[in-house]
Amino acid sequence: MIEVELDKKDLVRMIQGTSPSHSIMPRLSKFGWHNGSHDSWDWNSCELSKMPEEKLWELYLLIRGA
Repeated sequence: MIEVELDKKDLVRMIQGTSPSHSIMPRLSKFGWHNGSHDSWDWNSCELSKMPEEKLWELYLLIRGA
């Protein structure tokens, strides 16, 4: 097991490096939008940076688990 310390900036960057599955995109509309022409997800950095670290981690786990 590896233990790593992450700060808020690290968590935001980890989330921005993911692309959520289509099934959870509607739940994430506050945090970004689906770019249909490229079939990709664009994150809203301002909204992500407003979140506390605990919620960022929960969001990351949600995305990775979907």
